[in-house]
Amino acid sequence: MKLIYVFIFSLLLMSCQNELTYDYLLTHPKFLQSQYENCENVERPQCEIIRRAAMDFSALVKHQMQDPERFGAEVRDTQQQLLILKNT
Repeated sequence: MKLIYVFIFSLLLMSCQNELTYDYLLTHPKFLQSQYENCENVERPQCEIIRRAAMDFSALVKHQMQDPERFGAEVRDTQQQLLILKNT
């Protein structure tokens, strides 16, 4: 009987988990990597978002490595634009 309660409790906890979002994955690279590895041989509904986030993250890393100064300038410019938009 105790095993049944543990099983039901586990199911309830799993149903309460938040959906993975693209933004969350891009801001948590280690988690993105682990989720990407889990999607290599499995098709789950979230795998499309995970693969897209992994591709975009890889492109950002590649861009940063190719031209770090330009990448930094683009980040700075984007932050400045966000501040302007926030203040209007």
